[in-house]
Amino acid sequence: METRTDALETEVKATAKQTAAQEQQILDMQWKLEDAENRQRRNNLRILGIAEGLEGLDSRAYIVLLFKRVFPDLPGWNWETEIQRAHRFPLFKKKQVLNTNRGQNYSSSIIIYFGNFTATDSV
Repeated sequence: METRTDALETEVKATAKQTAAQEQQILDMQWKLEDAENRQRRNNLRILGIAEGLEGLDSRAYIVLLFKRVFPDLPGWNWETEIQRAHRFPLFKKKQVLNTNRGQNYSSSIIIYFGNFTATDSV
């Protein structure tokens, strides 16, 4: 009976040690995931003030044309390949924000994801 108890205690200790190691591994993986998400967000750019619907059905194509007009002095940039995604992102509070310059209302910003941080930094 005593040897069975000793064997069970040994097994419980081994299981506890393995569980602790797995918990540490999960914490490490969560930290790495958060770090990767934060690094990826560095490539994002948020544009405010563009009226809803102005971009039509393709936000990315609209932003590519906009950047070609706004940044013509960056001839080495190929905006079609640098801008990987662009989409509307609603404001956190569902309030209409008044654009006093044009008298138009807009309710969301456009998030642009660049392929690399250099492009984001240049803009």
